[in-house]
Amino acid sequence: MSSATNDLNVNIDPAAFALRPVRTSVRENKFRFYSAITFPNGSWNGCELYLRRCKAFGYLKDDGSNLVIDVLNQASDIIQEFCITRAGFEYLRQQLKFVVEEG
Repeated sequence: MSSATNDLNVNIDPAAFALRPVRTSVRENKFRFYSAITFPNGSWNGCELYLRRCKAFGYLKDDGSNLVIDVLNQASDIIQEFCITRAGFEYLRQQLKFVVEEG
């Protein structure tokens, strides 16, 4: 296996079922949750595909960010979080068509 392939590994949890974008405002202690996205051809595969694309495009961040992608299991529990850039957030919004959750 080439090192380029290894560099794109996002080590996603095997229980990954959905992705949910979250925008935080630390100053105001507020969270804006967006609709969780599942994938018809295998939820783990879809989660892994989009996170791997974000990593390849340089959209994932190692440091704190006010934009986060939650990885949810089938019970909607957060099992992982990935910080993402604004460009990555917009890329996922265009691709996955998520909307703000009501409530």
